[in-house]
Amino acid sequence: MTAKPNILQRAMEDRIFVGVAAAVALAALVVTLFPGLSGYRVNVVGQLACFALLALSLDLIWGYAGILSLGHGLFFAIGGYVIGMHLLEHSVATTGVTPDIVQFMGWKALPDWWGPLESFPVALIAALAVSFAVAFVFGWVSFRSRVGGVYFAIITQALVYVAMLLMFRNDTGFGGNNGMTGFQTIFGVPFQTPGVAKALAVTSLVVLAIALVACRMLMIGRSGVCWSRPATTRRGCARSATRRCA
Repeated sequence: MTAKPNILQRAMEDRIFVGVAAAVALAALVVTLFPGLSGYRVNVVGQLACFALLALSLDLIWGYAGILSLGHGLFFAIGGYVIGMHLLEHSVATTGVTPDIVQFMGWKALPDWWGPLESFPVALIAALAVSFAVAFVFGWVSFRSRVGGVYFAIITQALVYVAMLLMFRNDTGFGGNNGMTGFQTIFGVPFQTPGVAKALAVTSLVVLAIALVACRMLMIGRSGVCWSRPATTRRGCARSATRRCA
């Protein structure tokens, strides 16, 4: 009797998945092994990896779960703002230099409530927790009210617009139209140090590879089977629950 392949083995049978994973691994090797690669190209690779994560999440919720979200970038922005607060707090703590945001916002110092975000683990947990809370509350209210299709897409777009207006206000403390500037160090190392950009790019590629494998394993598991079925054949699947989790 032939043993049933596990989830990882089934994922490796997908040629497209293997090809994309190989491309990500190749990009990481190129960035790591080629010292002559310019800083501009390294930054581009890192940025592409970050935006690929956003595209991967959008493909998961739209391509598989069938939920058209025009505001998916909001959760990307929440993570970016929280990590930006961490970098500013960390830069002040390590260099003692007042960042530009303090000057053009008319502050005397960074807001006190940013203080705990000086710790990277706290900032990472906060970014995940806030994104999850916003997504859960919005998804729960929307799907409990049986909002779907184009109406859901319009609401998600409106949610992003409201968040944009909130973040662009100077009195909310997010830097207004100027955003956040004045980042000096990361983990105590100045950004101008040779190798920092390369390390960030490789880290982004590694996270992208992990997310790619995790999403593929999710899709070939029970939840993925439920999402990919037509609505009339989803027997034994808690459709509303899986959509809210998406």
